[in-house]
Amino acid sequence: MKRIPQQVQIEGGFLQGSLQVPPSKSLAHRAVIGAALAPGESLVENVAFSVDIQVTVAAMEALGAKIEREPDGDGRFRLRIRGIGGRRNTPVTLDCAESGSTLRFLIPLALQFAPEVTFTGRGRLVKRPLDIYYRIFDGQNVPWENTDGQLPLTVRRGLSPGVFTMAGDVSSQFLTGLLYTLPLLSGDSEIRVTTPLESRGYVDLTLNSLAKSGIRVEHEGYRRFLVPGNQTFRPVSLRVEGDFSQGAFLLVAGATGGDLILRDLSPGSLQGDRVILSILAESGADLSRLPDGSFRIRKGRIRAFEAECSEFPDLVPVLGVLAATARGTSRLTGLERLKIKESDRLSAIYTELDRLGAKVRRGDDWLEITGRESLPGGVRVDAWGDHRIAMSMAVAALSCEKPLELTGADSVSKSWPDFWEDYGKLGGVYHERNLG
Repeated sequence: MKRIPQQVQIEGGFLQGSLQVPPSKSLAHRAVIGAALAPGESLVENVAFSVDIQVTVAAMEALGAKIEREPDGDGRFRLRIRGIGGRRNTPVTLDCAESGSTLRFLIPLALQFAPEVTFTGRGRLVKRPLDIYYRIFDGQNVPWENTDGQLPLTVRRGLSPGVFTMAGDVSSQFLTGLLYTLPLLSGDSEIRVTTPLESRGYVDLTLNSLAKSGIRVEHEGYRRFLVPGNQTFRPVSLRVEGDFSQGAFLLVAGATGGDLILRDLSPGSLQGDRVILSILAESGADLSRLPDGSFRIRKGRIRAFEAECSEFPDLVPVLGVLAATARGTSRLTGLERLKIKESDRLSAIYTELDRLGAKVRRGDDWLEITGRESLPGGVRVDAWGDHRIAMSMAVAALSCEKPLELTGADSVSKSWPDFWEDYGKLGGVYHERNLG
């Protein structure tokens, strides 16, 4: 396994060069799960083995799928996946590490392939809320137990067809878990979303991925989802596209301290985080599309912007960095759900930007950031055990007058194990430091 530094000193500077952004973690989760549910063999190309993807692959193997890895160039892999093929007769334990997607996608799904499943995890995942599933289990008399409301969670029977209700202002991961499970049940089901759906972009990714697997789902304005039962997933052959969630860090790095060409970002993508392109355009960034489809982003004077972020919460940490060097006062709203991510991201980005010398104010669900041309830096900041905070601090360092020390730099392994290596290839200057 790649060794990743735990503590680094990062110097201000300038990033320059060309890079293919990592493949989408969100799409890779869905592709691996869909392929594992299909009879026969599927081919999924351009997969990066972040920790989150490793645990999803391991979980599908534990349920009976056969998955072979082949090098796909530049540290990526192609996966040959043979479907699960049948139901196990013995209990299964699935270690979801810190992957919320793995846990919430598989809680309803895994019970279709084993009589009893225990879900474990670590870090903040152990405490992240699962009440939607608990209410569904209770409504169908599905036996389950956990430890003081935390993982490990053991469930002893799968779901039955029926009507399922959930609020729309919670993680879309719950809805995705049901949408992958209900087509396999013996009868038709319906999901009713009782409040306006947030993170709609992730639901679109799910619906598109299901369609590629031959699964039919109809919806009425994202408020009613009609899912026929007795469906069969079909094998797929596909390539995972570049990730806007990860590309956003490089796009902001270019806008605030670089001249970068980024490959494998499709403006027509269904990924909700592609909105970073619109936000950068609104803020006056020097962003252009090259004839080969790549994006070029160059350092310029950024102006303040406003963003309601409930549809793209993963962008908030790096948007905070963008705002910290923008001309004027930016406002980010719709941040309530950031408190229950891998870290309390609302507190994390407020605290670390404040340490760097940014002018930042916060409320229960908003941040207000008044930009300055450069940040003082010269302090120790923390990643809060969160990959997106770690990468945001690396971007912020480019605008700092003095080097910063970052603890928890190894948290990038969750989604981008090659982050520090790629950062260095583009001219980012960092030095590993001993903890203490």
